[in-house]
Amino acid sequence: MLTSTELESVEGNVGDYNITLSQKPRYVDMELCTSCGRCAAKCSKDAINLPFAQAIPQAYIIDKEKCIDCKACIKACPADAIKLEDEGQKIDINVGSVVIATGFKTFDPARIEEYNYWHPDVITAVEFEEMLSAKSKTGMRLMKSNGEMPDKVAFIMCVGSRDFNRYNKHCSRVCCLYGQKQAQLVKKMNKDTDVTIFYIDMRSAGRRMEELHEHTQEKGIHFIRGRPIEQDAEYPTGRRRIY
Repeated sequence: MLTSTELESVEGNVGDYNITLSQKPRYVDMELCTSCGRCAAKCSKDAINLPFAQAIPQAYIIDKEKCIDCKACIKACPADAIKLEDEGQKIDINVGSVVIATGFKTFDPARIEEYNYWHPDVITAVEFEEMLSAKSKTGMRLMKSNGEMPDKVAFIMCVGSRDFNRYNKHCSRVCCLYGQKQAQLVKKMNKDTDVTIFYIDMRSAGRRMEELHEHTQEKGIHFIRGRPIEQDAEYPTGRRRIY
């Protein structure tokens, strides 16, 4: 695994590709780092960190733009893993095939004013995942902005997708799947929470995806076919309402 690495060039044909890579320095030796966290504890500029709790490799990395070269991390590291003199390097490799993983850019839900994304209890699927991550400030618990566990949760699928007049015409092909997974997580945390998924079509294509859909329904999760046109706050409780 090569971290902090970018592709510079690809030459050759199927079965015989010559790849040139540019790797940026981490300033921490991945083989020596034990992820003890002592270096980060001593850094006054928050320049050294573990990207997230489940990061692979489990090794810290230094942000040179924040680093003031005080060398406190070197003194704190019992494994002698800090290498502030590291420099970037070019790497040439030969491979038989290349897989292009394009990644994605998330849609900004603030563009849809009627969904009131400004409200702290209206979050995206990515923010939902972050809330339940090991690094979450909520302690891996689903919580409303007031610190309470919600008794009702609604998932709105296809936000920004399949909208020929305003946003994207295409289907994301993923929200049906992760939406059902997240809905099941809510039920796992609290079986009494009322969970509803609003969708246009269920496009759970793929191996065993229909089983996922059936299992989600068996959990008592409601499915309503239709695109919500608005959501606001109920007075005086402040509970979110979906129309």
